[in-house]
Amino acid sequence: MQRVQRGQVYFLVMKTPREPDGAFGLVKIGITSGDVADRVATLQTGNPYDLRCIDSIETAWPGEVEHFMHRAHAPDMQQNEWLRWNPDGLPALVIGLCIKNATVNAKKGEGRIGEYSPVVSLATFESGRWSG
Repeated sequence: MQRVQRGQVYFLVMKTPREPDGAFGLVKIGITSGDVADRVATLQTGNPYDLRCIDSIETAWPGEVEHFMHRAHAPDMQQNEWLRWNPDGLPALVIGLCIKNATVNAKKGEGRIGEYSPVVSLATFESGRWSG
């Protein structure tokens, strides 16, 4: 895969406004070369459910990392974009992405691991308060 530009790989969850603690058990793994909040706002248009970014990482290889995540979880993908995933497993999903990002950076000679600045801390995930 050819590197186009640095970007963000993000995880979104969809929630119903009537039940803020209720999630659908779906996670969108996506990429953007811009601001994640802007991407969420674009996807929110026309969507009757609340979209919340639960985490994102900056990477030199966003397309390759996202593609790997989609392939690795192919049996659980819905509409090629949404991953059916138990909310309790979200920390493992994010950690898997960070490991893949580090591996791609090492293989491609990036020379450093992509920056990782969690939107939601692991402690928040583990406590079940990751509603965004």
